[in-house]
Amino acid sequence: MARTLIPYTNLLTDANLVDVTGTTADPVNGHVIRDTAVPSRSWPEQTVLRVQNTAGTAQSLTVLGGKLMFAADTGIAVSIGAGQTQWIGPFTSAHVKQADGSICLDLGAGFTGTITAFRVPRH
Repeated sequence: MARTLIPYTNLLTDANLVDVTGTTADPVNGHVIRDTAVPSRSWPEQTVLRVQNTAGTAQSLTVLGGKLMFAADTGIAVSIGAGQTQWIGPFTSAHVKQADGSICLDLGAGFTGTITAFRVPRH
């Protein structure tokens, strides 16, 4: 199964950003977050997710556990209420970063809505 890419939207320092449309939720394939310029990179410590659930019931989202530590991490499971928007993150690399450098998400079977990955600038 090829996961659906969620590209980063870079937040800007000392500037504004017009709101962006998120990536349509894909509960069948799940999602992957990585830098499109350098596919082996993601920035968990600088990543914040905006998750919009448009389903009529609460839905689950799981940020899969990382593969960088000796024992596999169980990840982060979040329940998102019907019609709600939740902000999730930032994360720690040890907790969520996969061996290929990405961040992976799984969604509940009935999940509809959008997901946006924001990258917070670091200075």
